[in-house]
Amino acid sequence: MQSLRIPTTEGLRLPPPRPPSAATLRRAFPVPSRQPAVILTPIRASVAAPRRETDPKKRVVITGMGLVSVFGNDVDAYYEKLLEGESGIGLIDRFDASKFPTRFAGQIRGFSSEGYIDGKNDRRLDDSLRYCIVSGKKALESAGLGVSDRALGKVDKVRAGVLVGTGMGGLTVFSDGVQNLIEKGHKKITPFFIPYAITNMGSALLAMDIGFMGPNYSISTACATSNYCFYAAANHIRRGEVDIMIAGGTEAAIIPIGIGGFVACRALSQRNDDPETASRPWDKGRDGFVMGEGAGVLVMESLEHAMKRDAPIIAEYLGGAVNCDAYHMTDPRSDGLGVSSCIEQSLEDAGVAPEEVNYINAHATSTLAGDLAEVNAIKQVFKNPSGIKINATKSMIGHCLGASGGLEAIATVKAITTGWLHPSINQFNPEPAVEFDTVPNKKQQHEVNVVSAARRWAAQQQLAAAIGAFPPIGGRCEAQQHSEVGGLSCIWLEMEKADDPSPLTFLHFVEGDEDAFLGFVEYARSMLSSECNDNPDAGVGSTAPPWSWVVSRILRSCVAYSCGVTPAILLSDLFQAWNEQHRYMTAQKRLEWEVPFEKRHRRMRLPNTVTIDSVYEKNFLSPSSVIEAVVVDAYLLPGTNIYLISLGDFWSSCTIDLYLHRRYYDLVEFQILKKGREVSLTGCCLRTASEGSGQPRLLPTEYLVVLLDEDQDEDAMLLGAQFCSDSFSSISLEAINNGISYSFYARIESIDSLETFRGVERKGITLVDSDGIKLKFVLWGEQALLANLFSLGSMLALDRPFIPHFENNIGSPELCLEFGSATRIYMVPFAQQEEQVLLSSTQLRSPMSEISSTFDQSQGLKISQVKLPLDSQGSIEFKNYPFQLFVADLRDKMTRVSLYGVVTSIHKEVNTSEIVFSVKLEDKTGAVLVKLHFVRYWSLGRLRIGHSVYISGLTCTMTREKKLEVSWFEKETRNSFVNLSCLPALLNSSCLHKLSYVSDIPKFMKTHICRVSIVGIEHDDICLVKSHVICGRPVKDRSDGSFCCAFCNSICEGQILDVFQLKVTLADESGQIFAWCSGQTATELLQITPDEYFQLPVVEQAMYICTLQSERFIVAVVNCKRNSSSRSPEVDTVFEVVRVQKCE
Repeated sequence: MQSLRIPTTEGLRLPPPRPPSAATLRRAFPVPSRQPAVILTPIRASVAAPRRETDPKKRVVITGMGLVSVFGNDVDAYYEKLLEGESGIGLIDRFDASKFPTRFAGQIRGFSSEGYIDGKNDRRLDDSLRYCIVSGKKALESAGLGVSDRALGKVDKVRAGVLVGTGMGGLTVFSDGVQNLIEKGHKKITPFFIPYAITNMGSALLAMDIGFMGPNYSISTACATSNYCFYAAANHIRRGEVDIMIAGGTEAAIIPIGIGGFVACRALSQRNDDPETASRPWDKGRDGFVMGEGAGVLVMESLEHAMKRDAPIIAEYLGGAVNCDAYHMTDPRSDGLGVSSCIEQSLEDAGVAPEEVNYINAHATSTLAGDLAEVNAIKQVFKNPSGIKINATKSMIGHCLGASGGLEAIATVKAITTGWLHPSINQFNPEPAVEFDTVPNKKQQHEVNVVSAARRWAAQQQLAAAIGAFPPIGGRCEAQQHSEVGGLSCIWLEMEKADDPSPLTFLHFVEGDEDAFLGFVEYARSMLSSECNDNPDAGVGSTAPPWSWVVSRILRSCVAYSCGVTPAILLSDLFQAWNEQHRYMTAQKRLEWEVPFEKRHRRMRLPNTVTIDSVYEKNFLSPSSVIEAVVVDAYLLPGTNIYLISLGDFWSSCTIDLYLHRRYYDLVEFQILKKGREVSLTGCCLRTASEGSGQPRLLPTEYLVVLLDEDQDEDAMLLGAQFCSDSFSSISLEAINNGISYSFYARIESIDSLETFRGVERKGITLVDSDGIKLKFVLWGEQALLANLFSLGSMLALDRPFIPHFENNIGSPELCLEFGSATRIYMVPFAQQEEQVLLSSTQLRSPMSEISSTFDQSQGLKISQVKLPLDSQGSIEFKNYPFQLFVADLRDKMTRVSLYGVVTSIHKEVNTSEIVFSVKLEDKTGAVLVKLHFVRYWSLGRLRIGHSVYISGLTCTMTREKKLEVSWFEKETRNSFVNLSCLPALLNSSCLHKLSYVSDIPKFMKTHICRVSIVGIEHDDICLVKSHVICGRPVKDRSDGSFCCAFCNSICEGQILDVFQLKVTLADESGQIFAWCSGQTATELLQITPDEYFQLPVVEQAMYICTLQSERFIVAVVNCKRNSSSRSPEVDTVFEVVRVQKCE
């Protein structure tokens, strides 16, 4: 899947993560044995849902989405453009449209089918067929069934079908064929004329490409084509005829005959002077629809089949219906009877009450009759317009005819998964009859319960004015959560709340002053631990995940989904990452060769390592990536003298072939590169299958390191015979000048970046030989990639390095080593030793720890110690420590330590040349001073006393004064520092916090989430201060007229922002507190910017403040316990509001 830029304020959801295994899901969210009872929604808690399907064989779920659109071929990029309200409509440049009364459309530009269709066929195909094949294969990829995925090979192809329809078929091929017939005669008609013009060929070609042998046909019902296909595909699954269907629609009609045909019907807008505003649904100024093109495809499966293959389930299809109003070829009934009856039948088939629906994606083509007829039909079914939001995708992408239902179905599902509705743009002068909220011009956050995506229904004769209903796609989510869909949340969570509340008890298990975030961490660890225990294929050494790993993954998800997370999202992400990390242990993933299990874990995976499976999935390999592999085979390419070596790795199910660089051919001949040999390589380029004649292969690279094992006799003999005779002290300049070569064996002490030389990057590897003599191994330019293959503490065996020498500052010769044309590199990786660590009393007493899995009630405690690796300096690495570490557990020589606690003091160290801040961190066992070392300046944003933080990568050492010193270094990329109190996702993620009363805030030093109202803001309590952008602290004047930050003491040149400094009284039913806030938090609380507020007259400022006292907010408040001697402007308050969100 392609990655997306994640917005910093209202983040889009990434493609839904692969959920946990079926066994775990059945345990965590068991399918109810009886029919769901009343389903509670935020709008009408008393509405009872009709009967819904409960048989997993008949329940239809959506597991993949793919599209081709005017906004590109990526689902997330497409929906991001919709959320931004960007118009995809522009002037037509595909042909000369200057003589047409309509000269604009939603034309796709820059489309490429590379990687999905071979070049020869791509040139022949009609665009509608190209769009169909690309969108279909991309949908399969998102469903975990890409052509390179092994999962596709396990699908029963006889029970898998394709049903992608089109309204007009291969219109370009047809038009070109007719033109050739008229101008050149019948002999110039291509033999592909008939096959590529008929409407069923899209489904047929896609099925032939992927081998699906189930139902395969197309439906052509004009604008309702996609919806007919979804309905028919779902029925195939419900009847038990297939397990999986690819369904949707495709269209490519923006050619002269296509535009001309609709011009003749007078159906198109003629707003040529302003194309971007031409598509304006429900607006009094609408003058016809705007043509678009593209394809939208869904992968639909039975729930049972999806669970068996651990598919990423996005949403559930609940039901649908079809009918005909038997009225007119182009005009709809003005009362909308045909449409309303179809919607009612669809709701009945879905088992959904009209009162449950709170969002409709409308057909809304911008035609004079059609828009209002659709609204009239909707109002006949949904009696309360104020409870439903409606939007129109066509306002941005135009009317894509047969593909419109597919593209808008994807937008509908994304509305469920993100919790954001895209706007209906160009809403200038709405029709009074439209009483619904049409999400005008700006996106809205909205918790979707059940959605009906209104579309054209179909008669046999239709044009743009007809409208209809798309079968509801359902996201049934627990009422307090966002409607984001992770794993199976939108299918099961609410049903379980009605039938059996026990699976949701983890949302509320935190009592007293226990931290809800830590509670959820322990719950997630217990779920992963039970998965390891229940999975017979987990393999040797499969244990529960480290505490710090779980926390880091949860926080990563919170940052990615800034609008909020649900338990299902977090659990799905965790299971996906944990299973990916350990999947090479399962028996079905093992390659033919075997490497001893203990050998796999003797060294750490290198930072830039990628897996062979990921290379196949992405069809891409960065030259800076590292492949840690084992030689499966080495052989000559038949008919040539070219050596290939087949590589596999510990994490992948696939192997890949590498064209061996000629400088390493003799290593094959001498049986050094042989089956079972471990190697590391970088600087590789991928030759894709489309560029060659077969499977993807790796092109030759010079940057290959052969790994040796001193415990193996052959490797020990090689080291002893070739590398132990030379040392750094034996280097002779005379011998070098006479062409004598050397071979060295030395330990890697450090890896550093050197200053560039004439613009060329350099890396310096400090080597120490057996005599303790140090020498630099310098890598120039592209050679610096080799440093990615080295690890500290490892032994490097350099065969025939180039040895340059030069005069240093005092005139004596200075030597270094370089990677020459004849250099070979062998390495004995640093083998991590293990240290037994006794479990401390804090872990043994922890009520939520995983100790229950190692404790037998009848025999007592069985495990009281764990084994952790030692690094090259003899320090114990706690990265994989299974439990949470507390302050009381810290000792000398501990590295990669993670702590969670509350900041109780913070200041900058003054007597040091480095940028160092001391932060005092407190948890329930004590407090410790942590020194934060920064590269250039403070980079952690707003951090104050009382904030809850998570720090990873801490190092503990003992000073000469026998005091424990805890340090954190920003330059270490693996280290992280997360301020949980300021996380945007915190307020909207009920699983990560417990609502507090205002009266509880003074009692506990932690972050409190409260629902409050403003009861008092004095005019004098709102002031404007200058704030340092980097750290959010006030600045002070200097004598030279510049500004200096009061916190980090840095000169604030160009980094100053005028912000609010606010004091406010907040209250709930338990009491009230006096708190302060500043910056963006204060702006969100006041709901006005500083510039806007201070431009108001004083009287209007006072009036504005009074209007806030009726508002309700959810806030994050910390107890900052400020010292009364502080000079801070917040001296008289001890509570800080760090996050604010208005309650809708």
